[in-house]
Amino acid sequence: MIRSRRLLFAAALGATFAALTAGQHALEARARSHDVTAPRFEVDPLWPKPLPHHWVLGNVIGVGVDANDHVFIVHRNDTFDAPTEIGAVQNPKLSDCCVPAPPVLEFDPAGNLVNAWGGPNKDYDWPASNHGISIDNKDNGDTLLTGLIVDQALLHGLLRKIRDLGMPLLSVTRLQTPKEEEK
Repeated sequence: MIRSRRLLFAAALGATFAALTAGQHALEARARSHDVTAPRFEVDPLWPKPLPHHWVLGNVIGVGVDANDHVFIVHRNDTFDAPTEIGAVQNPKLSDCCVPAPPVLEFDPAGNLVNAWGGPNKDYDWPASNHGISIDNKDNGDTLLTGLIVDQALLHGLLRKIRDLGMPLLSVTRLQTPKEEEK
C-alpha cells in the first residue's frame, strides 16, 4: 500500500512537472510570436531639480502620479545618519547643510517642486513613521491622497493643512481595520 502511494505521488509529481514545462514553452513561443518586450526606463539625473533650503530626502517609501502628471513622493525623515547627513539641524549645528525635506513633496512634470508639506508641527501631530501615499490619477480633476491616520489629532492636523493649502476637501472616509472587519 505504501509503495502504491509513493508510485501514485511520483506519477502526479511527474505529470505536474510535465504540464508546467509544456505551459512555459507555450508562453515563451507566444511571447516570441508577438514580439513582446518589457518597457525600458532610463534615469534622468537632472530630475527632480535641486530642492530649496538645503533639503535632502530620506528613504522614499511612496510615489504616485496624478492626472496632471504631477509626481507626489513621501519619504521618511527618520532614516538619516544625523551627524553626517543633516548637520544643519543638529544641536549644536555641525554644518550649513543639510535639512530634511518635509515628508510629502509634489513635483511638476519638469521636476520643479510645486508643494511640500507634512511633518511634526506645533499645531498638529504627524506619524512617527510614514507608510506611503496613493494618488488617484483619474482625469476628473480630483487628487486622492490616502494614508494611515492613527488618531483624531493627526486627522485634525491633516485637515488644517489641506485648508491652509487652499485645497477643496470633498470627503474623509474612515476605513475599518482588519480587527473591526472580523467582528
